[in-house]
Amino acid sequence: MDEFKKQIQRKLVAGILVDKCAHCDKLIFRDAWCTQERVIRFTTPYFRKLFSVKESGSGKWKTGDCVMVEVNNDPEAFIVNCVFSAASVPNDMLKMRDTLLKIVGISNPDLATEVILKSWDLSRTDNDTNKLLDSFDNLIYQEIPAFESQLQDKITTANAALQELKEGDIKYFDATKYERNPKARRACLAAHGTACMVCGLDFGKEYGPEFAGKIEVHHIVPLSQIGKEYVVDPVKDLVPVCPNCHTALHSKKGGVYTVEELRALRSKK
Repeated sequence: MDEFKKQIQRKLVAGILVDKCAHCDKLIFRDAWCTQERVIRFTTPYFRKLFSVKESGSGKWKTGDCVMVEVNNDPEAFIVNCVFSAASVPNDMLKMRDTLLKIVGISNPDLATEVILKSWDLSRTDNDTNKLLDSFDNLIYQEIPAFESQLQDKITTANAALQELKEGDIKYFDATKYERNPKARRACLAAHGTACMVCGLDFGKEYGPEFAGKIEVHHIVPLSQIGKEYVVDPVKDLVPVCPNCHTALHSKKGGVYTVEELRALRSKK
């Protein structure tokens, strides 16, 4: 196709595309976003909502949007790209940016450049304008909505996976809490020392002077079983144990191991 015919067809197709975009309720379109007849641009309600942006006079396309669809109106290479301007993403939505990039398989993006999320090649070798426009209709009414739906499914799945791994939420619940007396702890350690009564571990000797005195105190009869306030005997009721042995002491089904029982189990091993 010679250059003159190419220009005529480009202008013809551009006029039809602009009219289609302007009257399609699935798109958000402004004439001012287009580069004459060469590039027709629009976005969608889905992408605008995805990054919670408002139309403005700033940003990559002076629309405020982070994602735009660019129709490269060339009779010989009619390519439509869904373009993501990652650098335009607001700071409070960087997690969504990273999620979207990961979903489309981009692990190390150059955020200063545009990222193509999806590309459609509607080029025709037969130069049949009517069939080209039919393909464009199918694109805006079928393929783009399907692409958005696929993205949303993957975003939902990714967010659900992150939620399963989430830690640190504050949980409020009713429970009975039994207060420990720090004076009783000090008296216990003064009587028994700071080595574990089960395995003999002494943190100061094992890890160095800065760990001296690090030990837990175990109630031989758990406070939860006593269920009331009472005067503790630091020598008879309390013993120093390391965290591992403390966990093991409380691992007996239906009760608590005694120090002697746990020592016997260790000796068998």
